Amino acid sequence: MFTFILLRAIPGNVAVAILGPAAYRNPAALAKFNAQYGFNEPWFRQYLLWLGHLLQGNLGFSWTLDQPVSSLLAQRLALLEQYEVIVREAARGRVRYALTERGQELRAVVQVLGEWGARWLELEPHHSDPAYVLFATSRLVDVERAPAHGLVVRFELGDRHYWLLVRRPRAEVCTSYPGRPEDLVVRTRSEVLARCHLRHTTFAQAERAGQLEIDGPRPTVRAFLACIRPSPFAVTA
Repeated sequence: MFTFILLRAIPGNVAVAILGPAAYRNPAALAKFNAQYGFNEPWFRQYLLWLGHLLQGNLGFSWTLDQPVSSLLAQRLALLEQYEVIVREAARGRVRYALTERGQELRAVVQVLGEWGARWLELEPHHSDPAYVLFATSRLVDVERAPAHGLVVRFELGDRHYWLLVRRPRAEVCTSYPGRPEDLVVRTRSEVLARCHLRHTTFAQAERAGQLEIDGPRPTVRAFLACIRPSPFAVTA
């Protein structure tokens, strides 16, 4: 659902965002692309088509690499198996992949590289996309530490508004009002939120600097912030 919303939230024409501005110079190709992928259908029709494909195991298409996503995933998994980084396990009619001893050691390398990148590399523009950052935020929420009744937090990231539902079994992001009273309202910029996750700054420091504002009862604010884990690649020293 989030992938569908994120793609349709691209400002302007989705097909042009994918194909590039040159698509405007070829109206026939633009119309063909929209028809082929259903972008000229009403949004609810697009969603039903997308959901139907997903339920049939169709993960979509990579326009950049010109291949189905399922094919790309199969290729990557086969390569990792070939190098004995992962092992394929089948049980009760289901298949799962697990890291081998070699994979566990590689995981440590990836972790170090990620920490190095988080510490020394600048955030790229796509890392600060509001939808991307808030989705990343939802993945960092430890719902076991949240109040039993859950929380609804409205995020005002510039002119973009989202709602984070902190509840079991996992936190979720909504692009429209979820119908339940809001417990907190967070106002900030997406890049500030990203820097908090990477521990380039803290929520308290950002608040004191006027870069972040959280409206709501202070006990609720503390409970919410206690649920947010740092990024796995956060700066630790």
